[in-house]
Amino acid sequence: MAISFYAVYGAGLDRSCEDSFVLHVYFVGLVVFLVTTALLEFAISSISMKGTMADSTARKSLPVLLYIRLAIAIPEVGWNAYGTWCAFDAAELCHGSNVVRLAKGTVIAGWIVFIIAVITLLVVMNLYGGKYKSQSRAPARIFKRASRRTFKRTATWEKRYLSCIISITVC
Repeated sequence: MAISFYAVYGAGLDRSCEDSFVLHVYFVGLVVFLVTTALLEFAISSISMKGTMADSTARKSLPVLLYIRLAIAIPEVGWNAYGTWCAFDAAELCHGSNVVRLAKGTVIAGWIVFIIAVITLLVVMNLYGGKYKSQSRAPARIFKRASRRTFKRTATWEKRYLSCIISITVC
């Protein structure tokens, strides 16, 4: 939506604003990031659907794509910071312009999505350890006890997956 809005109103920005070049650069870079991440997310999701839980050989290239996505996410945050500067500081003389309002909305939405992604990462990946940390090192003496522990961990991962899906659909 932002791309089509910029395509319609972007040309009028040059006549009404001296600092329109920084906004043009921001939107072109934003389009590049959006297309790149969309293609990567499509590739990640299509490879993730291959294979089964027990047989992950079909997904052996998935970690490489995830590292590429992480490598792109870091400059993407920097680009959002550049967009924040463009929309709220550099284009200060462009008040009343629809493109400036679009840039401000795009930047705010970008920061909201970044915060949601970080919170989702912290919740889903359980980076803080969790309650199964001490149990994971204990040897399994009885098969029944070990299978019960596996069932609890499976249930925990199902809850995390559900919370991740809910947070993604909210975005």
